[in-house]
Amino acid sequence: MGVTRNPREALLLWVIGFAVVVIYISPWLVYGQDSYVRIHDGLDSNIIWHTLTAREKIWFAPNGALVAPVFVGGAPRVSLPSELKVITALFAVLEPFWAYVAHQFIIRLTAFLGIAFLALEFTPGEMRNRLWIAAGTGTAYAIVPFWAWSGVAAATACVVLACWRLAAGKGIGLPLLLMAAYPFVSSLILGGMFVVGFVWLFFAWSVWARHRPGAVFICALVLTAAQIMVEYRLFLFLFDPDFIPHRVEFVFGHTNLVQAVRAFVDEFMYGASGLKSLQSPVVVASLAMTFALVVLGSGARLAAPRNLPARRYALTGNELRLTVQLIVVIAAIAVFSAVFAFWEWSGSQFIRAYFPLLNRVNMSRTIYLNPFAWSLAFGLCLTLLTGRLSWKPGLAVIGTLVGLQVIVAARHHEFAVERDHSGITFSQFFAEPLFERIATELDIDRKNVVVASIGMHPSIAQYNGFKTADAYLPLYPITYKHRFRHMMVHEFSRNPEVLSYFDGWGSRVYMFPSEIICPRMDTSCTGEKQHAVTRLEVSRETMKNFGVDYLFSIATIGNAKEIGLVERGTFRDPASAWAVTVYQLGAGGP
Repeated sequence: MGVTRNPREALLLWVIGFAVVVIYISPWLVYGQDSYVRIHDGLDSNIIWHTLTAREKIWFAPNGALVAPVFVGGAPRVSLPSELKVITALFAVLEPFWAYVAHQFIIRLTAFLGIAFLALEFTPGEMRNRLWIAAGTGTAYAIVPFWAWSGVAAATACVVLACWRLAAGKGIGLPLLLMAAYPFVSSLILGGMFVVGFVWLFFAWSVWARHRPGAVFICALVLTAAQIMVEYRLFLFLFDPDFIPHRVEFVFGHTNLVQAVRAFVDEFMYGASGLKSLQSPVVVASLAMTFALVVLGSGARLAAPRNLPARRYALTGNELRLTVQLIVVIAAIAVFSAVFAFWEWSGSQFIRAYFPLLNRVNMSRTIYLNPFAWSLAFGLCLTLLTGRLSWKPGLAVIGTLVGLQVIVAARHHEFAVERDHSGITFSQFFAEPLFERIATELDIDRKNVVVASIGMHPSIAQYNGFKTADAYLPLYPITYKHRFRHMMVHEFSRNPEVLSYFDGWGSRVYMFPSEIICPRMDTSCTGEKQHAVTRLEVSRETMKNFGVDYLFSIATIGNAKEIGLVERGTFRDPASAWAVTVYQLGAGGP
């Protein structure tokens, strides 16, 4: 990224960015597969989706081809990731754990460089600390615990940098490159659609302002074309009348107005969702100090014509420009947070009634942009707070605020959070020696029998080469959901929360046991293990008709014989997080 005329500045930013990101991923480098990696929406899903895409070599299979060893009869190819993304290529050439670590490195270096060079653009050239503002902003952004799988939070900085350079009248070469590269490291449905929309709004502004509309149009067209090319499977699915996804039964509108307002405040002030922006307390405090100075400077500017001593405190033209930009960023964060909070509000259902397509799109994912927006706001605050300071005091302010933010971020590092949350490492989660022993001792042909899991994520069996009747998938045929529900309806009905969870969402096609601790297997799980289920209301006949041959359960099933299950043994391994009791569907039972 050559966005500065000083090659030493660019080189130094690359070196600092490389060092920051290597330090960030160092726990994974040191501990290897004994590291802690996020389970929720990570090991339970994204890891296995990319692993299966690479392992089964199904990159260019047709959308509707039943190719994955997931579900009875296979899941459609559209259920798994696009073959044209960088992360898919990493899983094709590296082992899953190291592919994930490499992806973390790429996405966080992209985040650092994108926002650091953007900071060089908006920081006045005469500021002596502009390089350290850029490095500090990049550091604060690169260590935010944003969800790396989407890539949107990190790569958005590069798109905004491209737009900024176009607005500044600079060359079109770098913006074109950034626009073309963005779709390969991001996700359209996980926030990328909002970035594409932003670029087209920027084009509309350029037409209105008569400011390089041709160049902006070309860049917007390149971004859109590249996005369609990378995500072509999703676009084919949208126009396939024969494929009805389970998503058409998504139920939104779970909250009342008070809950929606509270969700907005929590998200805006604290980043209360699973996508932490880490704006509180350091960035929010920086923002408060900045606005205090702006208010002081605005008062001084108004008083300056009558009060000559006040002129020294009055806002300069650059400070006014930066303040306006900061207000725009904060307003955007407020909009993103409001959409997130009110998307689940019951009063918003009428919008989806008029626009059924919205039932296939989760608009609350605007908050995937919040980590970038808050980091950009932090960079603008650093610029305004240090703009009138000499080099050493300015550097002290930057170092203090960035250092405090690093301390906050260290407490939220994925490694530390998952260690404290579940205490299960990557190798313990997938437990390869344990499942190798199960397959060997019970003489299970992994490619020709179908298993289902109770109390464990199906991704574990899938990772170990078993075909599964259950799965966590973002997109699959609604007919499979209905068949699975028919098999499990009596068990689900014992717990209304589970039944509502499956019916209203259904992306986790799990054999949720109503008695087990944390039956939904979501973020509320903390790794507890329940050793017994008194009754499982699923008959042998319905399971056999569905195609299930074995059950892998972390709990013993009290009525196993009654429902026609034969216990084949309980298996343990010191390197595994699980003690797995294996049941085979017998010849008897109801």
